[in-house]
Amino acid sequence: MRIINTILNDEIYINREERGSGINYPLFHSHNAYEIYMLATGSRTVFTGRDIYFLTAGDTFTVEPGILHRSFGKVPYSGICIEFSQGCLEKQFSAEEREKLLACFEHRIISLDERSVSEIMDTSKSKHDTAMLAAELLLRAAPVSDAGSRLTHDSDLSPISLYLQSRFTEEASLGKIAAHFNITKEYLCSLFRAQTGMTVVEYINLLRIQHACTLLQETELSSSEIAARCGYGSPIYFNRVFKKIMEETPLEHRRRARESGMYSFEKSTL
Repeated sequence: MRIINTILNDEIYINREERGSGINYPLFHSHNAYEIYMLATGSRTVFTGRDIYFLTAGDTFTVEPGILHRSFGKVPYSGICIEFSQGCLEKQFSAEEREKLLACFEHRIISLDERSVSEIMDTSKSKHDTAMLAAELLLRAAPVSDAGSRLTHDSDLSPISLYLQSRFTEEASLGKIAAHFNITKEYLCSLFRAQTGMTVVEYINLLRIQHACTLLQETELSSSEIAARCGYGSPIYFNRVFKKIMEETPLEHRRRARESGMYSFEKSTL
């Protein structure tokens, strides 16, 4: 079972955000875009499904296409997210610019000083110039950055998270999952929550709803068909979980996603 990507069009997407309180990003997500996420103030924890990093002001997290990731935290924060697809790289950047941008992704965490952060957060630059400025400053800072120092736990959740990612549409009890790793159900739950900020059941539901979002965006499957493909025996329960996580119904999400113009869509089934 693969994690299905959200497909962004070939544009540069830049989102500057400022949150007066912490927020747990509701979904693990992956996409066809390269993402540069820079924290300007506050702190965030980022979980890639393999590693967990704790970021503070100035830390920049890079993630390649297809990598599942999620951020969460309890304190106010601000930052900027820069996203671009391979198609965007080829259409809007020169060969030299592409080389610089892609070189940033050889480093998972790069730490910038306050002045560099302020320059990147400047709203007066074009999206293209903002992306290239970020690349220049990140490559300058990369040699003295230490991604390993941002890893938060000695314990590695990779086996558990990857196991769940490969089986999230299956019916699986906590006891069965714990038995697979030869640990108790209580230890499984406490370990997973301590390191990811969520329960195992919440994680499985997020994987399922992410899968559902992509099917809604990219196919004409009915809500009942999508519920079954995501591991829900009851379409009513699927709708309830979907609305709780996404704060909209499945059909509302399909309509909004199509109207946004950010997603590719072909009339086919997966």
